[in-house]
Parts: sequence; C-alpha cells; structure tokens
Amino acid sequence: MVRKTFLKFRNSEDNLVRVLRNSVWLFTGNGVTAVLSFFYLAILTRTLGPEGFGKFVLIFSAVQMISAFLRFQTWQTIVHFGVRYVLEQDPQKFSALAFFGIALETTGALIGCILAWLIIPVIGNYFDWGVEFIGITQIYAVIMLLCVKSSALGILRAHDRFRDGALADAMIPIGRMIGASFVLFYGPSVTAFLGAWVGAEILSAVVFWILVYRHARIRRSALHGKQISNIVSENPGIGKFFTSTALMEMVAAMREHLVVLMIGFLIDPRSAGLFRLAAQLSNAINRIADMFARPLFTELSRIHAGGDLKEFRRLFYRSLRLSLLSGVGVIIVLVVIGKRLISLMAGPEFVDAYPLLVILGAATGMGMIGLGLDPLLQASGKAHLSLIIRISALALILLSVYFLVPVFGAVGAALALLGAALATLLVLLLTAFGEIGKMKRR
Repeated sequence: MVRKTFLKFRNSEDNLVRVLRNSVWLFTGNGVTAVLSFFYLAILTRTLGPEGFGKFVLIFSAVQMISAFLRFQTWQTIVHFGVRYVLEQDPQKFSALAFFGIALETTGALIGCILAWLIIPVIGNYFDWGVEFIGITQIYAVIMLLCVKSSALGILRAHDRFRDGALADAMIPIGRMIGASFVLFYGPSVTAFLGAWVGAEILSAVVFWILVYRHARIRRSALHGKQISNIVSENPGIGKFFTSTALMEMVAAMREHLVVLMIGFLIDPRSAGLFRLAAQLSNAINRIADMFARPLFTELSRIHAGGDLKEFRRLFYRSLRLSLLSGVGVIIVLVVIGKRLISLMAGPEFVDAYPLLVILGAATGMGMIGLGLDPLLQASGKAHLSLIIRISALALILLSVYFLVPVFGAVGAALALLGAALATLLVLLLTAFGEIGKMKRR
C-alpha cells in the first residue's frame, strides 16, 4: 500500500525538481534572513562598537550553548518516521508521533531553563557582568528556551508545507530588524538588543504553531499515552534516530558557539566579536546550503520509505554535483567581496575580521560540497554514523583551538574550523559512498 501510493506520488514529479521547488521556499525565508541580517548586524556593530558587540556575542553564544544541550531538535524524527503516515493518509498515527516529538522538545526546554538559571551566573561572574545584568541574561535565556518550534517545523515539512515553514522562520530576521530599529531610535544598549532578539523568537514560535493549527492534520484524540507508546513500539529505532539527530544538532551548535566562548575566555570579548561577525557573514552563505539540505533530507526520506533504492542513489549523485559547484562558488565570492562587505556593514573598526571571513568562508564551502551527505545517512537510518563523524570533528576543533589560539589568536580558531571541515568532508564522502555501495548490492 505504502509503495503503490509512493510510486504514484513519485512519478508525478521529478524528485530533484521537488527538492529545488521546496528549496525555493526556503530560499525566500533565508534570502530575507540574509538581507535583513546585513542591516541589523550593521546597527549592532556600529552602535555597540567592537567591545559592546563582543559582550553581546558572548551572552548570545552562552545562551545558545545551553539551548544546544536541551532544546531538542525533533523535526528530523517527525519527518523521517512521519512521511509514511502522511503517504498512508493516517493522521491519527501521525498526530501521535507529533505529540511524541512535542513532549520530548518541551521536556528538554524546561530542564534547560533550570540549567541556564544555574550556569549563567558562573559565566557572568567570570566576565564581570554584574548582578543586575546576570539577572537580565537569565530571563533572556529562559524565554529563548521556552520558544519551542522544532516539532512544528517537522510537522509542516512532513506535510510538504515548506512555504509555511519558511514564513515562520522569516519572522526571526523580520522581528530582529524591527526590534533593532526601535533600539536604534530609543537608545542602543546590549540589554535593549537582547530584548529585541527575544521578541523575534517569540514571534517566530507563535507563527509556527498558528500555521500548524491551520494546515496540519493534528488530532487531539491522539494525545494519549497508549497511542504514543504504540508509535514508539511500531517504529523500531526511533529512539536511536532521535538521539543521533538531536546530538548532531547539539554538536553543530557547540561547534559554532563554544569556539566563540573559548576565544572570549582565552583572548578578550573584542576578538570574540570579530570572530562572530565573520562567522555570521559566512553563515549567511551557509543558510543557502541549509535551504537545499533540508528538503533533500525530506525527499530522500520519502524515497527510502517507498523502497526505491535506485532512485535514492540517483537523487544523491545529482545533488552532490550541484553542491560541489555551489561550494566552490561560495569560496570565490567571499574572497572577492569579503573585505568590502565588512567595511560597508560594520565600518573600518571591524576590517580585522576579513582574514577570519576568508578562512571561515572556505570552511563553509567545504560544508556546502558535502551538504547531501548528512541527509543521505539520516534518511537511510544511519544517523549515528554522521553523529560519530561530527563528534570527532568537534573534538578536533576544540583541541586545535586550545593550541592554536594562544599562538595565532582568533585566526587560529578559524584555521581549526577549516581543518575540521576538510577532514569531515573526506570522512563523510567515504562513509556515504560506502552506504551507496551497500545499496547497489541489495
């Protein structure tokens, strides 16, 4: 039944075309993010200066680090195990799966609130933030953690509602831009910008759940312990898959934010701010990679659910060629326009971030070349392999940062990320082609 429904669905539209179509919706959201981030980062950097921006960055990174541990990303689990129920037109079982994801995400967020309340004073005392400012940061962290939306994202994507997900995601840059404009008018400060960022997260979360309520077939009758436990027993490996993908999201966030905190600890807030600015600009490019990888994962999950391994391999090879061209293009663009971009956006005080941007841009390019590799492993039920690779890369980064930063400063941290990106790409390629080889033998 599943295979017949799936093959009918597949034959009506080319799989890569569907990936690209959904990527266009994500590009709309990410395009808005990239453009607006240029402006709100300009407001941040030009009003706070390198020192103030560095302080803001350290607070933001500390909260993101705590969120990475316990704000569980459940969207991949809902997509991977939920597309079968969508194809079978079984909203009752899909709803039980959705409530399973929501319960996990909410539990993690509540535990994270407690952890944030305890850890932030320790970090704040090290950087001399003061009692009042530590209290503000604690409130900021709690609100950020309570803005749960990963399950909503998974529900929408499982129903092929990428347009709705892109709209809700776009609320973050729109909210930040509106908030930053008000802050600029009424008086810039680190505290005021934190408030603007919180408001943007709340707006995005609210829009996500409104769209789920309007467009997804979620039945409250499925909110029953027995039905949810049946979903778990009916999908062997769901716990392992959730743990692997959630940990991989955590590792990705740690790679980005822990390095910033280490630079702040080992050097100073100004250096952390310069590094974060370069990372933000290269991440704007990385969002382009993400807009392709996420619908690719969804499409690969659909194909794998239908059992068409030949089409699975075909889509993988086509996406790999496309991502190779994209990755090389990103590196060239950042080398050519990076310095002008920094000067135009943040001013001459931040031009020292250009070497960091070039190196981090090269690392981003490496990530774009391999953007189809993680989705392949996840969609084929081998998410744990990707997790092992990512954890190994993180360990390599932290070890390299510890030894390189005292010698080369923030440039050493960027070199550590580049080396790890290259090593990760090579290992992922070998692993992915190994999995493809196994499929050919089936």
